[in-house]
Amino acid sequence: MKSRLEILESDFQPAHITVLYEDLATALRANALLECPFYCNQFTEDSKTEFWRFDLLKDASQRRAAVRMAERSRLVVVSALSQNSIQPAVESCVSAWLEARAHQPGALAVLFSDPNGVSRYGRTTVTSWWQKANEQRMRFYCDLPEWQSDFLFGARSLAAKAADQPKLAAYLN
Repeated sequence: MKSRLEILESDFQPAHITVLYEDLATALRANALLECPFYCNQFTEDSKTEFWRFDLLKDASQRRAAVRMAERSRLVVVSALSQNSIQPAVESCVSAWLEARAHQPGALAVLFSDPNGVSRYGRTTVTSWWQKANEQRMRFYCDLPEWQSDFLFGARSLAAKAADQPKLAAYLN
């Protein structure tokens, strides 16, 4: 039986990660997730991370390039200020990645700096991503409180939230 790392290394040499981000602060937030010691040890030093800013994805040729690069990625991280930031170009890019990676190992993480910036479109989009990832047996993580409690860890106390980082790392791997 192969370990997760052996499977990752055999399927993706080197491992690829794609980060779709809104601005510098959200890129740094996504990068902090990737540098988490519980998480980064799953990737080798040869891992390649591609960063794509949301505004670049509005251009169809840039969006196609981002999807082509993401197709090789084991992990895609979407990092936004709020749910209002999820625009059709970002949705299109992530949906194309989910379709291209159908039934292959993978994970999608969605991070929001401001969980109170509620958007019906953003919530619908995140729910759609969760459903597609679930259908394809891919890992999914969203850092909105209701997603963490409803879909990942059950009801949690505030003290239990401090233990989320290792759980997130284990969940995405």
